[in-house]
Amino acid sequence: TDLTDLIREVNVLSALRHENVIRLYAAYETPKKLLLVMELAFGGELMARLGKDTRRVYSELEVRRHIRTVAIAVEYMHENSIAHRDLKPENVLLSDDSDDAEIKIVDFGLSCDFQGQALMRTVCGTHKYLAPELIECDRGKIRGYDKAVDVWGIGIM
Repeated sequence: TDLTDLIREVNVLSALRHENVIRLYAAYETPKKLLLVMELAFGGELMARLGKDTRRVYSELEVRRHIRTVAIAVEYMHENSIAHRDLKPENVLLSDDSDDAEIKIVDFGLSCDFQGQALMRTVCGTHKYLAPELIECDRGKIRGYDKAVDVWGIGIM
């Protein structure tokens, strides 16, 4: 449910401290609402910027730097037993609109805290970005999948 996803996201973001993962500063609960105080990332989606800025062409070096940054952040998440499970261009924001803006990975509502080599079994994510393992799991061809689904997401970007 949406509430379960939100609670999962709060728990994951509370545990992660990386410059390229959006920061959750505080969470406040009222009888009817959960209020999250999060880092401001007003630079928009990375892919939108790459496609929108017609004044200049992004060099391979710049794109490679951004993707490397995403890969390092994902490595950090995996070292902390967190799989994002919905990495896609829309979930990579920029901290601001400067040329040297920081990458911020967002939307941890489908993330999973995996332990050791345990397989994940919940089929989730955005349909057109699903890793092959997720599709095979959904079709009953394999029993589960691991954190490698995030590497597929990096490749999609």
